[in-house]
Amino acid sequence: MNPLQHLAKEVIGSAIASVFDPKPIDFKASDEAGIGPVRTGCRKPDGMLHTFRSQLNRNAFLMGCHEFTCESEVEHLIVGFGFQHGSTTVVEQMAHAVGTKDAVSIPAHIASAIAGYVKQEHANEVLLFHNHPRNFLNVVINNGPMPSSTDRRTLVSFHRDVVVLGKTLMGGGSVKFYVGENRVVREFHTPDLLPLIERALSPTTPQTPWRP
Repeated sequence: MNPLQHLAKEVIGSAIASVFDPKPIDFKASDEAGIGPVRTGCRKPDGMLHTFRSQLNRNAFLMGCHEFTCESEVEHLIVGFGFQHGSTTVVEQMAHAVGTKDAVSIPAHIASAIAGYVKQEHANEVLLFHNHPRNFLNVVINNGPMPSSTDRRTLVSFHRDVVVLGKTLMGGGSVKFYVGENRVVREFHTPDLLPLIERALSPTTPQTPWRP
C-alpha cells in the first residue's frame, strides 16, 4: 500500500467511526480556568505527576490541554486523573509527555498508573488527551479531529481489561479519550470499524465440493 492509499484509508476509516462519536466540545468562557493550571503541569518534567491547587472540571481541563497544544508542531499526551461527578469529571492531577510531529506514545509507567488508578475506586476516571499538529488535510478539507486507526486501537487496548470494561458498562468512572485538531476538541469512543467492514465485504474463499 503506497502512502496515498494509506492516507485515504485512514481518512475513510476515521470518517466512518466518527459518525458514532460524540459531537465536538462546545467550550464556555468559564472553561478558561483550566488554561493556567494545565500549562503549569505541562512545564513539569515529562511523566511527572502534577497535582492542581484547585480541582478542574472536565471541560476546563480539556480547554487547558487544547490551548497548550493547538499551535504545537509535535504531538503531546496529557493525562488527567480524577473522578466521576454527575455529568462531568473532576480532575485533580495530571501527567504530560511529548512526542514527535507524527505520534506520541503512552509511557509504560503512565499506562500502568492509569490502569491502577481506574481500578482503585468505582468513580475514578482518567482523561487522555492528545493533539494532532496542523497538516495539509486541515487546509484542503478544513476537517475536525480525526483519530487515527492507532488512536482507536489504543482505546480498545485499555478496555480489554475486564475491570475497566466492567466499570464502563456499569456506569462507573472510565478511561475517556480526546483528540484536538484544527482548533477543535472531540471525544472518541468508537473502535476502528473499517477492518470489520473490509472483512464483511471481502469474498470468501470458494470451497471445493466434496465428491465420494
